[in-house]
Amino acid sequence: MADLKAVIVGCGGMGHSHAFAARQEPGVDVVGGCDIVPEALARFRQAWGVSHLCATWDELYERAKPDIAIITTHAPQHAAATIAAAERGIHVFCEKPMALSLAECDAMVSACERHKVKLALNHIKRGSRYNQLARRLIADGEIGEVFAIEAYNKGGRTSGIEMMEMGTHISDWCRVFAPEVQWVHAHITTDGLEPGSDQVKWSKEVNPRDRDCGLVVGHRTFASFGAAGGVHIQINFWMNVQNDDRGYGLDVIGTRGRLALRGSVRTWMWRHSGSHMSPVYDHQWIPVTLPAEDAPDGWPLSSEQNRAYMQRNMLRDLMEAVREDREPFSSGRDGRAALEMMHGAWESHRRKSRIAFPMAQRQHPLETWRAEAAMAVPARAM
Repeated sequence: MADLKAVIVGCGGMGHSHAFAARQEPGVDVVGGCDIVPEALARFRQAWGVSHLCATWDELYERAKPDIAIITTHAPQHAAATIAAAERGIHVFCEKPMALSLAECDAMVSACERHKVKLALNHIKRGSRYNQLARRLIADGEIGEVFAIEAYNKGGRTSGIEMMEMGTHISDWCRVFAPEVQWVHAHITTDGLEPGSDQVKWSKEVNPRDRDCGLVVGHRTFASFGAAGGVHIQINFWMNVQNDDRGYGLDVIGTRGRLALRGSVRTWMWRHSGSHMSPVYDHQWIPVTLPAEDAPDGWPLSSEQNRAYMQRNMLRDLMEAVREDREPFSSGRDGRAALEMMHGAWESHRRKSRIAFPMAQRQHPLETWRAEAAMAVPARAM
């Protein structure tokens, strides 16, 4: 089969990361990129020697005629870049968060279905083989009946930004083990108090050096979710002063023990037998490693190698989904559901009630909150 032509939409750091991974995947040829910053295009040309470099995705799509668009811009551009690709019959591999609102997600899914192209989201933990190992251990009864999942962010940001940046990673990771999330109830604080609509800000206003992820609110968020089968999910965003990847991850809790998975890029895993977690009891965490037949070549991998390995897994699955005419294992619908969990938490805080999924409210809940309080949405921070 001839190589599939891929282009990178957004030639910043994440664009280089995806180009590095795609260049290692047999059957993919990175042929171009676009960015509004000329210096970024020059660096991309020097790094990857591509033939098509443009200022807009429309020009790039027309000139390069790619099979796949890898979209690595900030979140506000995801919907428009995806829809423009779909309208040209181009498959899409999009960075997280999927978009700024569920309405944008709906439009992305609809456009891709209408034009019969595949849409995959780079919720990278789905590319880890530890997920398959964990699900196999659960199916074999190693931890009994699963009834809860506890998830933890890695900090370094206020919860409002973290919910849009790493938050959809962690909500999507929870859905690997409990895919049918039915409701959310959340409690959000800023400086120890519940924030009002007047504290809604653009993410770039909160932290000008961070990525643009739209409207945000809150320092700490405590979100409870109910999933099918009575499984309870708890995701806490603690606003740790310093980010710490060692704490990022989730515990899958069963009647006979639990599995702990940690790490945003490389995954570590432990198994705990028994129902009591107090350190005064003599229960031990046992490290779980991948069986030799499941481990990739060169295992263990460095952080950069791990990221490229999982991005390659995601891209390879998208290519196979195209050939087999099926949904990717990290689909647009999955990306939308992950964002809905985060937006549902904001909607729950706004309404002070449990919110059922799918949400009737498809616009950004914080924009709606401002409008209902007769407050204009603040001017976008640049």
